Amino acid sequence: MRAQDVAKRHTMGSEPDLEEQALLGTLARRLSTPAAILYGIPNQPLCGGLREDAVVFCTFPRFLEASDATWPVLFPMVQGAVPVMGAISESAVRDLGLSVDGFVVFGASKRSWTNWLAAAADQRVKGVAPIAYDNLSLA
Repeated sequence: MRAQDVAKRHTMGSEPDLEEQALLGTLARRLSTPAAILYGIPNQPLCGGLREDAVVFCTFPRFLEASDATWPVLFPMVQGAVPVMGAISESAVRDLGLSVDGFVVFGASKRSWTNWLAAAADQRVKGVAPIAYDNLSLA
């Protein structure tokens, strides 16, 4: 499999970040491969305006109380992320004349969880690169 056959998909939280867009653009040019950023994972209308980790934490007790497997927000995050790969593949063919056979997906924090679960759910995911920061060295 050539690098050109594997698209990169970076999963982000809410707001577009110009620095990350520039970095991913550089990566795409250097690897001669399509790349895309998916924003809005997780979409956060649940739990009274809580955000990020608090939304994830809020949904697990509701899952346990209701015995309803649709409550953990991680699954809707994956359901939002997986179809984007199809859209990227279609765009690569239509706009770039490239056939995309797989994806390397990456993102930080909750987006890492989303990408691990997306890899379990979709064979097009050829690689997962979780991003984390060093909490121990913040002091």
